[in-house]
Amino acid sequence: MAKAIPKAPAGLSNEAQKWWGKLNADWQLEPHALLLLELALQSLDRIRQAQVAIAEHGILLDDDGKLTRLNPAARAEADNKKLLLSYFRELGFSLEPLNAGPGRPPGR
Repeated sequence: MAKAIPKAPAGLSNEAQKWWGKLNADWQLEPHALLLLELALQSLDRIRQAQVAIAEHGILLDDDGKLTRLNPAARAEADNKKLLLSYFRELGFSLEPLNAGPGRPPGR
């Protein structure tokens, strides 16, 4: 019998909702892990919002021709990337492909 996938939390983007479904289909998450996954996917949404702002306004902003400064969205993007990775680590999601055994793959 296929397990029921919990409904994605309200407020997540379509992209984040798809990840919610995929990760819940592939992993059997405990209730506390669902909260971490929700926070991770909120971080993903913040990353995407920041990327849109950077694309629209540029990485650097000019304040009345006096000062060029980093777009605050760049900081938000970087901070949320760190958060996303920390949530994934906490959840035990591996970002590396699995190998048949320890060490380097054969042929390298």
